[in-house]
Amino acid sequence: MTDEKENMAQELKFTVGKKLGLGIAITMFIFALIGTISYVNIALIIENDRWTEHTHEVLNKIDKIFQNVTDAETGQRGFLLTGEENYLEPYTVAVKDVDESIEEVKKLTADNPEEQQNINNVQVLVGEKLSELKETIDLHNTQGPDAALAVVKTNKGKDIMDNIRKELDKMRDVENRLLVERQEASQHSNQFTKFTIILGSLFALLLMFVMGIVLGRSIVNPIRQMVDKMNVIRKTGDLTQKVEVRTSDELSLLALSFNEMQNGLSQIVSNIQDSSLKLNTSCNQILAAMNEQDSATTEQSSQMTQIQTTLNEAASAAEELSRTAREVSRFSQEAGKAADEGMGLIKESNNKMTALKESNKGVSDKLVVLNQKIEGINKMLTTILSVADQTNLLSLNAAIEASKAGEQGKGFSVVAQEIRRLADQTAQSSKEIAGLIKEIEIASSSATMVMEKSSQEVQSSTQLMAEFASRFAAITEHVQKVLPQIENIATTISQQTAGNKEIASSVTQMTQALKGTASSLKQTRQSASDLTIMGQQLRQAVSKFRLK
Repeated sequence: MTDEKENMAQELKFTVGKKLGLGIAITMFIFALIGTISYVNIALIIENDRWTEHTHEVLNKIDKIFQNVTDAETGQRGFLLTGEENYLEPYTVAVKDVDESIEEVKKLTADNPEEQQNINNVQVLVGEKLSELKETIDLHNTQGPDAALAVVKTNKGKDIMDNIRKELDKMRDVENRLLVERQEASQHSNQFTKFTIILGSLFALLLMFVMGIVLGRSIVNPIRQMVDKMNVIRKTGDLTQKVEVRTSDELSLLALSFNEMQNGLSQIVSNIQDSSLKLNTSCNQILAAMNEQDSATTEQSSQMTQIQTTLNEAASAAEELSRTAREVSRFSQEAGKAADEGMGLIKESNNKMTALKESNKGVSDKLVVLNQKIEGINKMLTTILSVADQTNLLSLNAAIEASKAGEQGKGFSVVAQEIRRLADQTAQSSKEIAGLIKEIEIASSSATMVMEKSSQEVQSSTQLMAEFASRFAAITEHVQKVLPQIENIATTISQQTAGNKEIASSVTQMTQALKGTASSLKQTRQSASDLTIMGQQLRQAVSKFRLK
C-alpha cells in the first residue's frame, strides 16, 4: 500500500492546488482583459474630451477675432463721428490683439488643412479691413471728416466685414462638425466601456460560479465518502471499510492514507486483544504472589514491633544514666569555673593590695617631704619675725627723731607710724602662720603614723591572699583532674544512648518499611485486581471491532 501511494504521489498531474490555481488564473485573465479594454476605452474618452475642449477653444478664438475686428471698427466710427482721440482706444487694442488671436488659431488648427486655408483667408481680409480703417482715420486727421466719410460711403469696409464674417462662419461650421463627431465618438467609447465592464464581470462571475461547483464537487465528494466510512466504523466497529480511489489528486493520497490507517488500526486492535489475554493471566499470577508475600510481611512486622519495644526500654535507661552523668559533669564544670573565678578575684585583690601598699609608701614619702618643708617655713617665719621687730624698733627711733625736728619732721613722723603699724601687722600674721604650720605638722605626724599602720595591715592582707590563692589553685587542680574523667563517662554513655537510639530508629524504619511494604502490597494487589478487570473490559471493548 505504501509503494502504491508513493507511485501515485509521483504520477499526480492535476492536483487540487493546480485546479484552484487554474480557476484563479482564468478569472484573473478575464478581469485583466476587462481592465485592459476599459483602460483603452477610457483613454479614448479622455482623448475625445481633450479634442472637444480643443474645438471649444478654437471656437472661442474665432469669436475673439471677430470681436477684435468689430471693436476696431467701433473705435474708428466713434473717432470719425466725434473727432476725439480717446475713441480710438478700442481700435488700438483690437489692432494689437487680432494678430495674436489669428496666430493662436493657426497653431490650434495646424493639423487641419481646411481650417488653415480658412484662417489664411481671414488674415488677409482682416489686414484689408484694418488698412481701410487706418485710411479713414488718417484722412480724418489730414483732410477732415468729410474725406473720411466719403471713403466710408463707398461700402468698401462693409464688403470686407461681410467677407470676414463669412470666412469665420465657415471655420465655425468646420469646428462644430468636428465637435459633433468627437462627442459622438466619446459617447460611443463610454457606452462600449460600460458594456465591456458589465458583460465581462457577469461572465467572470458565472465562470467562477461554475468552477466553484466543479471544484467543490471534486473535493467535497471524496471527503464526504471518507466521513461516511468513519461514521460506519464509529457505529459498527467494522474496520474492513475502505475508501475507493477515483481521483488523481491529493484526495487520492488522502484516501490511500485512510485505508492504511484502517489496516494499522486493525493490527493494533488485534495486538490489543492478544495482549489483554496475556495481561489477564499475568495479573492472576501476581495476585497469588502478593497474597503469599502479604502473610510473610505481617509476621515480620509483629517481630519488629517486639524488638522495638525492648530497644525503647534500653534506650530510656541509658538516657537516664546519660542525663545523670551530664549533671555531674555540669556541676564539676561549675565548680571549676567558680574556683577559676575565685582565683581571679584573689589575684585582683592581691594586685590592689600591692597598689595600695605602693600608694601608702608614696604618701609616706610625700609626708616626709612635707615635714621638711614645714621646718623650712618655720625658719623663714622666725626670720620674718626678727625683721618685723627690727623694723618696729627703727620706726620707733624714726618717730622720736621726727618729733625732735618739729614741723619739718611732722611728715616723716607719719611715715614712721605707718611703717610701725605694718611691722606690727607682719609680726601678727607671722605668728598666725606659725600656729597653722604647727597644726599641719601635728596632722602630718598623725597621718604618717596611720600610713605606717595601714602598710602593716596591707602586708598582712597580702600574705592572707597568697594563702587563699594557694588553696584555690589546689581546688582547681583537683577539679581539672576529675572533670575529664566525668566527661569521658558522660561521652561514653551518650554514645551508647545514641547507638541505642539509632538501633531503635532503624528498627522503627524497618517497621515502617514493613508497614509501607504491606500497604504497597495491598495497593499492588488492588492494582493487579483492577488491571485484571481493565484487561477484561479492554477485551470486551475491542471484541466489537470487525477485523476480517
